[in-house]
Amino acid sequence: ECTGMPEQHVGAFLFFRYRFHQIFVNNFFCDKRAGNMQNSKETKIWNATLYLRLSRDDGDKEESNSITGQRELLRDFIRTRPELREYAVRIDDGFTGSNFDRPSFKKMLEDVKAGRTNCIIVKDLLRFGRNYLDAGKYIEKIFPFLGVRFIAVNDNYDSFGGKNASDELVIPFKNVLDFQLVGSYSTHG
Repeated sequence: ECTGMPEQHVGAFLFFRYRFHQIFVNNFFCDKRAGNMQNSKETKIWNATLYLRLSRDDGDKEESNSITGQRELLRDFIRTRPELREYAVRIDDGFTGSNFDRPSFKKMLEDVKAGRTNCIIVKDLLRFGRNYLDAGKYIEKIFPFLGVRFIAVNDNYDSFGGKNASDELVIPFKNVLDFQLVGSYSTHG
């Protein structure tokens, strides 16, 4: 089936074929629960952690300009949403996005497990992580299981916004594209 496709893209192709099949089966052949989400959206207060990350390539300033810009963007975002309260800002400045072995990321997970935060907000999916399989595992499996709302501001993604079939296909696809493009054309982490 993958004849003529570059070897590095075969895994992504098979992953998307699998995800498309999963989404098709779930959306067309399974009954979905239809709870009263509108009332819970209006009344729930989310304790949000703003997660900021930038790779080592930004230089050795005390705090990079991009980290400052990310913080301002995310704070502006939560100011316009009364259901969001800033709990903490976790910063991994100088850490690669190719894995999740980052001190502030680990601290954020401790906060989640302890119930101190139930919402994670990032600038975009690349700031969260560049490894699309691991990032997808957190976004699609771990965070929903733990009741964590995940928001990627510049990607217009909010896990609490009511998932639909296109979200379930677009987010993994965007992760793969970001990973491929950044890995091929950039030295960003």
